[in-house]
Amino acid sequence: MRAVRHIAAMRAILLGMVLALTGCQSKPVEQMSYSEIKALAASLEKQCNAQGYARGHPEFKACVRQEFDREYSTRQEAAARRRAVASSVYCQQFGASVVCF
Repeated sequence: MRAVRHIAAMRAILLGMVLALTGCQSKPVEQMSYSEIKALAASLEKQCNAQGYARGHPEFKACVRQEFDREYSTRQEAAARRRAVASSVYCQQFGASVVCF
């Protein structure tokens, strides 16, 4: 019974971490907390490791930088799209109702 609770707790923690990382995937880097940036950096390092560059390899730092630049650009474009959509919506209140166009 104790093992089942432990497994359930681990699943809950893992789900929370996944949701937290998913939530920050669209957040611009400038709005990320230190811990979110640290998690992003770890993720980028794993991507470079998967490409065959180990920490200490001459091109590892360049790989991480390239992956960061790509990630930064992707997040900036997503934020720009969200701003464009938000600015194109017009909402008007009619009594207790709000209608957006």
